Amino acid sequence: MKKLLLSTTLIVFIAGCSTDNENDVTKESNDDTTEKTEVKEVKVSPEKEIENDTRNDIGKIVTIDGIDFTVKSSQLTDERIEDHFESFEYVLELEVYYKNNTDKNFPAGRDVSVQVNDKEATYYDLDSSILQEIAPGEEITGKVYYAFNGTPEVVTAKFAPLLNTAGDFEEFNAYPELDL
Repeated sequence: MKKLLLSTTLIVFIAGCSTDNENDVTKESNDDTTEKTEVKEVKVSPEKEIENDTRNDIGKIVTIDGIDFTVKSSQLTDERIEDHFESFEYVLELEVYYKNNTDKNFPAGRDVSVQVNDKEATYYDLDSSILQEIAPGEEITGKVYYAFNGTPEVVTAKFAPLLNTAGDFEEFNAYPELDL
């Protein structure tokens, strides 16, 4: 009976020490110890080319009704609203720049929308979102966030100032910078 119990314990111990796991990657460091790192699947799609693309590049400053604006950067973030009623695969972080060249306050951050693969992305109100008025002559840089599902192929940020009576707008290629 003791031999059976000892044999069973030995088999369980040996099976537990097995390193046969295809989801782990083993790295060796300089001191001959090993550590395991879990591999995370990343869905990345190359940016889809648009024929006769008229969108502005990131960093180009445009002016509408005396407001200078640009998208300074675009990237995906892991930040999420805790216990949000809706879940999303991706949250896009846009860093934007405004300069108010008018004589009136301007409501920054409420005048940008995002389309991903020709579908409207959802405004995602993280704590660090820029939603404030800019006094005449002032400039500001901040972040706005948009959430969506589905692998991005075409991402367009549209700037259409709220106080704009002519219906003018500018679009930016906001395909995110991907760290691969």
